[in-house]
Amino acid sequence: MNSKTIKNSKLNGTDCKSAPTEPLVILRKFINEMYQWYTMCQELEKNSEFYEQREKVSERLNAIFSAYLTIRDRKYGRQVSLSFGNPPEYNLATNEILSCTIDNKKAFIEVQETVGFKNKLKYTLCLKKDGWRIDKKEIYDEFDDKWEKGIL
Repeated sequence: MNSKTIKNSKLNGTDCKSAPTEPLVILRKFINEMYQWYTMCQELEKNSEFYEQREKVSERLNAIFSAYLTIRDRKYGRQVSLSFGNPPEYNLATNEILSCTIDNKKAFIEVQETVGFKNKLKYTLCLKKDGWRIDKKEIYDEFDDKWEKGIL
């Protein structure tokens, strides 16, 4: 098994050079674009324009998902509900990498949210023909001591 692990770095930092960083770069870009999507949605909702601009909101989210996620049906995902909150759950400034393990064609990145629900998250990325893609997000359930399926 060929794997490499890095630990404890800021998600928006550049101190991950000791390990292959491409999965981290992809995750950072995805989180940044999702943050921008969240703030766009918040602004539209604040101005009572969210439902009038629903198609624009959906198109932007679909473009983000097409660029960074594995292509598959997500029946219960954000694309269906267009849900967002405050504070944004995707934010480079408030998420910290706990570890990043790359094992062949999969990368597992654990992230700690430092605001909001302060969830511990695990992103799984897969190496596809066109590069690294985010496949899933899981949320750690401390009470049951296990990872639960999260919504991207």
